[in-house]
Amino acid sequence: MVIRSFPAIVLLSSTLIWIGPACVCSDAWYEWSAESPTVFLPDDEAAHCYAVEWWYYTGLLIAHDERAYGFEAVIFHTAPGVFVATPAGLPIALPIDMHVAHFAITDVADQTFAYDQTRTIRSQPTVSEGFHLITPVLTLHGSEGHDHISGRMSDGSYGLDLALAAGDAPLLHGEAGYVRYGAVGDSFYYSRPRMTASGFIRHGNDLAAVSGEVWFDRQWGDDVRNPFLKWIWFSIRLDDGTIVMLYRFLDSDAFVDHGTLRKADGRDSTLEPEDFTITNIAFWTSPISGATYPVRWEIEIAPANLAVDVNRALDAQELDTRSTTLNVYWEGLCWVTGTREGVPVSGHAYVEMANLNLP
Repeated sequence: MVIRSFPAIVLLSSTLIWIGPACVCSDAWYEWSAESPTVFLPDDEAAHCYAVEWWYYTGLLIAHDERAYGFEAVIFHTAPGVFVATPAGLPIALPIDMHVAHFAITDVADQTFAYDQTRTIRSQPTVSEGFHLITPVLTLHGSEGHDHISGRMSDGSYGLDLALAAGDAPLLHGEAGYVRYGAVGDSFYYSRPRMTASGFIRHGNDLAAVSGEVWFDRQWGDDVRNPFLKWIWFSIRLDDGTIVMLYRFLDSDAFVDHGTLRKADGRDSTLEPEDFTITNIAFWTSPISGATYPVRWEIEIAPANLAVDVNRALDAQELDTRSTTLNVYWEGLCWVTGTREGVPVSGHAYVEMANLNLP
């Protein structure tokens, strides 16, 4: 186990004060003081004593009758004392240890989308390894890539129970798992992009066995705390084994493109802005929020000789979560077709867009 215990030197009124090794959060001290912060696994699977963080699953599930479902299951954690932004740009310190859950199902056959959300300050179970997080609509626990998801929407419309296993090695984004976003900030970030899933999905009183692939994102850090930034994020899985993660921050003072590529042979590389292009080719306007989102894209990734069409499974995959995370976002299952080195490829993706074109 990696132990990060450091003495603290605090600057108060221009005076340096030594306050000893156990008076500050060691996770925060490590990010602040390390020249090259690094993800340490399995230690960093667990909750941290500072910052905003999340355990985030999205995936495609196929039932025995070939019905397809997309799902999102995420728990966010805000540690006590974290400063979060308000729409006016003012920082507010939260005095509580808070957990927020979002749970969504895309029913491809029915062309319907359902979601639920909750915010809780309940204490969480103490575990010696990994994480165990409980909220009224969603429970997540796991260790070293052996995870479990259990969710049930409060109206009884959908439920989910999945056992997950890591399908490949963790994908460390940025510099050994630490991503520098420039003006947006920095964060620790790793993924398990091809977890295998098996279990059950419930729709009303109907229960169906399902299996499929799941993308797991784990992210935390002192600067990941502004829910009002505008961004778009892609997680693309191709049937030939290629994995792509792309993100784009759209705020005028913090525009940034970045990504990670895992080739079919397992080699990982960072994608810089000049390595890829994203072109919006179709749009949808939400009748609920009034926001307009792109819902189909052409993406070209030069280092992989890859050109793909990413197209939504259905338009209406928007979550209005202003009551829990203060924002509105679109998180949806998409189909992928295209070519890699001239050879046809296909697959699926999840795309997330936050705070875009709100009226």
